[in-house]
Amino acid sequence: WKIRSFLSKYISFQSDEDIIKILKKKRNIDLSSEFSADLYLKIHKSIDNYLKRSNSSFMTFLQPLIINTEKQLREKEEKIKKNQNIDNNTLIKAFYEKILKNNLNNFYDLKNVFDSTKHQTFLDLGHLNKDGNFIIAEYIANKIYEKINNIYN
Repeated sequence: WKIRSFLSKYISFQSDEDIIKILKKKRNIDLSSEFSADLYLKIHKSIDNYLKRSNSSFMTFLQPLIINTEKQLREKEEKIKKNQNIDNNTLIKAFYEKILKNNLNNFYDLKNVFDSTKHQTFLDLGHLNKDGNFIIAEYIANKIYEKINNIYN
């Protein structure tokens, strides 16, 4: 009843079943993002451990998405962002947050790569136009160069 009373202030419901559906949906999103993030972290750490034994390493780049960028969006990008599925956004954001809480080796979050970019870069949720791809490629190339430079210096 407490949940119903709280939620009814913000959303009008037809019945208690509506509340149950929303809570189940939220729980499923939480469970899905937890499961996906845990599996991703397990795989990442496993690969990292394997490569350390052979004196190798790898680099992981978490792609920027229109839903989690701090970039000043252009009009078309705002429309794209507005038309994203809310449940999908919640799932993806929860996944990203869980991944980012871990201090993974050689891991780079690219969500802020476009912060100073004034022109359009996103074509949809995660696909980029030519300019966006160039910015990402340049960023990755610089990180690889830094890593190689640190190895040999």
